[in-house]
Amino acid sequence: MPKNMGKGGKSFKAGNSKSNMQNTKRDLVYANPEFGEDYAQCRKALGNLRLELQLANGKKVIGAIRGVMARKVYITVGDVVLISKREFNENDVVDVIHRYTPA
Repeated sequence: MPKNMGKGGKSFKAGNSKSNMQNTKRDLVYANPEFGEDYAQCRKALGNLRLELQLANGKKVIGAIRGVMARKVYITVGDVVLISKREFNENDVVDVIHRYTPA
């Protein structure tokens, strides 16, 4: 019997084409202070989906990456992220809800 050498056929390769991605425009996500959102920059990766973040006002906080972003969006040192402050917990833990890509 012949050995399977790869996955997919014509439609699989067409769906993964990089040319399809170049023509798409993404909407820019802005911080909404009404919902407790703010901008921060990643200073250090702590492990276990936790980051050390520096807010725009200079304060350092611990940020937790959302479960939806885990293993799909990788955040490195220096990345700018959108955070949301927790309403039910007033200590310095915030949730990372979006990562901005460089232009």
